[in-house]
Amino acid sequence: MHHQSEDLPWDLLTSNLRWAPGYIPWDIRVLNLPQIPGRLTQNLKDGCACGFTNLHQTSPIPDEFAQSFSNAVKESSKRKRAEYPEQYCPPSPSDVLLGDELVEKIEPHLSKFRKGGHRLPCEQRTAFAFLHPWDIDDHCNFWDCNEIGFLNVEVVKILLMLGELDPILRACAHPDVGLAGWYSAAECDCNASSFNLGWDMVLDSALLAYIALNTGLRCPEISDPNRTDETDYRHTRFYQYMLKSTTRSILPSETTAHPHQQFFGIPRDHFDSGSTGYLIDENHWLHRTKFISGYYGLFSFDEFLNLENHFTEEYQPLKSDVESVRHILVSKDLPLEIVHMVMNIADYKVKRVLKVPHDPLHSANRAELNLYLYQCWQIIINCNIMNDALGMKPIDWQNQVGDIIDRLWRNSFAQIKCDIR
Repeated sequence: MHHQSEDLPWDLLTSNLRWAPGYIPWDIRVLNLPQIPGRLTQNLKDGCACGFTNLHQTSPIPDEFAQSFSNAVKESSKRKRAEYPEQYCPPSPSDVLLGDELVEKIEPHLSKFRKGGHRLPCEQRTAFAFLHPWDIDDHCNFWDCNEIGFLNVEVVKILLMLGELDPILRACAHPDVGLAGWYSAAECDCNASSFNLGWDMVLDSALLAYIALNTGLRCPEISDPNRTDETDYRHTRFYQYMLKSTTRSILPSETTAHPHQQFFGIPRDHFDSGSTGYLIDENHWLHRTKFISGYYGLFSFDEFLNLENHFTEEYQPLKSDVESVRHILVSKDLPLEIVHMVMNIADYKVKRVLKVPHDPLHSANRAELNLYLYQCWQIIINCNIMNDALGMKPIDWQNQVGDIIDRLWRNSFAQIKCDIR
């Protein structure tokens, strides 16, 4: 499945990255004995003084990569936008934009309605729901001002993920559409880091995963078939940062992380919503205080998964498992309605995507990875199309890509700069 990655000059990125373990001075490591976490080294010659195991940037990434990425997004957006009417008539507030068939696709992604057995309110199916911008008022709390608008932007996030652009474009034709105000939003405006409820987070997660995984694929030292237990990409700072950033719960939003949690097999609420979280193993507290940028790349992958909450492996059906059980029930001459009822009561549905769990770059997971990367690319394109339809300032894709590269590989938050060359 083509998702544009074959056309991007990834070599401009990977040729300036080199794997190396983090170097931790002996006087620091000895205080943490007997348990020394992660894939770290005592040999400064072999490691990086920044302290993180990572693909370390050896020289500046050429601007041509971000420019090529920007051009690809714009060209793909142009082609996809041409699949829809050039102009839409402004809808009336009472016009239904979400039909029953589309609501059936949306509701499983909203746990509030999935668990309660409720249906999406009628007003949320009409253009009226799209006319409520984010509002912060000192005289009322978030929910008093934004209950209708927040649920609507949650629905819009799902539409972006599903590639259902028609209702979004219809809503954008209304002069009072409120989605531009929900690009970046928070429950309160007292802290810049709390602005994580808007649809910009959908774009950020898709872009982060797309660049991180495509880069890992093209670095043979850390991925199949050449990786060793030491050079496994899952021990690196960039992968652990990407994994937590895309799968952590961002309450009260329940939709942003959903496709990434499903793909990576990370339960909802497994990762703390903060930047570092609470570490359950006291042996690791020294490193948390020494490296204020977090613990990514300080620990092996298994340790990383269990830092904030113990990771319990439970049986999670693959798509093939669900289809097999459905086939068995149907073969017993049960009506389809009864088959669906039995499987719903048992909550037997697809809960795992990867054939080899927690290893998306494993060769056995290549088909699933390609589909996920395609979905991420489509989310990026859909966000760009909606941004333009709202008449917002064009997204600065070169800046967006540069920011992702900074967060993944420049260790810009570390107290000690990378010294790998």
